[in-house]
Amino acid sequence: MGRKLLSREAIARAYVAKAAYNHPLTRTTIHDLSTTPNLRRICGFERIADIPSESTFSRAFAEFAASDLGAKVHEALVEDC
Repeated sequence: MGRKLLSREAIARAYVAKAAYNHPLTRTTIHDLSTTPNLRRICGFERIADIPSESTFSRAFAEFAASDLGAKVHEALVEDC
């Protein structure tokens, strides 16, 4: 049994935020999620305790990069404009 889909969606939103804020390190994104309630909630993490570990983020971010998620999100945003 893996993580709930909601958590995966929140991690995907954090992946987009990492790119949007040009964070060089996953740790930087996690710090911002921990200290910025609005960003945390936009991504889908209600509480600080809901933010996954750095290793969980790293594994998910590697999967997202391999699936070209960033390009797909960018393409979808451009289409909406």
